[in-house]
Amino acid sequence: MAVAALAASGALLVAGCQTRATVSQSTTISLPPAPAPGHDSPRAAAAGFLQGLAGGDPFKACDYVDPDQQGNCLSGFNGTQSISGGWSVGEQLVRHHSALVVGLFDRFCIADQCQTNTDPYAGLTAAASDFAGAYERAQETGKNVVVACVWSNGEWYVESGVGLSPIPPS
Repeated sequence: MAVAALAASGALLVAGCQTRATVSQSTTISLPPAPAPGHDSPRAAAAGFLQGLAGGDPFKACDYVDPDQQGNCLSGFNGTQSISGGWSVGEQLVRHHSALVVGLFDRFCIADQCQTNTDPYAGLTAAASDFAGAYERAQETGKNVVVACVWSNGEWYVESGVGLSPIPPS
């Protein structure tokens, strides 16, 4: 432990003495831990779906899609969706049997359109005033990270085959 502290302070001392040196840092995004995948909450359903998507396993992702839509789920995966780096689940907004859940990503891409989202409340302020419109937009394929969920037969599921949509403006 003392050796590590000494090495770290030595590195700081050396770095402090350098002049005109360019220091390159890679930024690590810190995301909160995702809830356990499941069907007991919208966040858990979104976590299961995103875990399948991040792992490149569309069958696993489709297990979290509304059973009425599971037959069409695999056709929504055409290899253009990818998650690289960390991912998690942000906050949720629930209205009756529908919910919107924010996905958090180091890098989320659909068809080479990529973004990062670390705001667990992204789009929920606007969605609160127009939930029906935001929910409808969340069922369209897009490049952003709001996941629409539905309560069906006593469990929560991701709505539609892809379930990711543009974040409504806050």
